[in-house]
Amino acid sequence: KAQVNDGAVFFDIGANIGSIGLPVVLSKKNVLYSGFEASPNVFNFLKKNFEENKVRYFTLCNKLVHEDSNRAMKFYEAELYGKSSLAPTYTDKSIDVKSISLDNYCEEQGIKKIDWVKVDVQGFELYVFKGMKEMLRNKHVQNILFEFEAWADEQAGIETGAALKYLEEEGYVLFGIDGLPWKQSAKQKETMIWARPA
Repeated sequence: KAQVNDGAVFFDIGANIGSIGLPVVLSKKNVLYSGFEASPNVFNFLKKNFEENKVRYFTLCNKLVHEDSNRAMKFYEAELYGKSSLAPTYTDKSIDVKSISLDNYCEEQGIKKIDWVKVDVQGFELYVFKGMKEMLRNKHVQNILFEFEAWADEQAGIETGAALKYLEEEGYVLFGIDGLPWKQSAKQKETMIWARPA
C-alpha cells in the first residue's frame, strides 16, 4: 500500500470482496481502480463494499480475466470467499462465466499504462499474463504483484513456475516483497512475487 502513489492506475485481478484493493483506494488519493472478480456471488459483495465506502474512482468487472475475451468458461464457484477457481480444487459445483483479456479491456477503456496489477487467481496467473502480452511487451505495466504456489500450478494443470518464466521472457525482473531479487529473497518461502520491467 505504501508503494502505491496518489493517482495510480491499480488493477485488482481476483479482487474477491476487495480486501486488498479497498484499503489502497481508501488510503491514497484519486487511485483509478479496476477490480475483476469472476464469481457472481462474491462480485455482489465486492460491489457493495465499494459503494458503501463511497469510493470515488472505480470500475468493477464481473468477468474472468484470461488469455482472450468472450469465451464461456466453466468456473467452480465455492461458498467460501477466495476459494473459487477454474479448477475443481474446492468444489465440484460449476457455473459458466465470460472471459476478458486485459489487452482488450485496456484498449476498450483507453488505458495506456497500469502502475500496479495484483493477481490472485489460484494457479491460473499464466493466462492472465498471456492476456496482457501487448501491455507487457511494451512495458506499459510498471509493477505486478502475484501469488505463486507450486501446488496451485499443479491443480491448474500448468507447469510449475510457468507464470514466472513467462514474465521473465517478456522482460520483467522478479523480486520478493522485501525488494531483493527473487532467487536471493528471504521471502521466497512466501507466496507473493513482485515483478517490474528490467
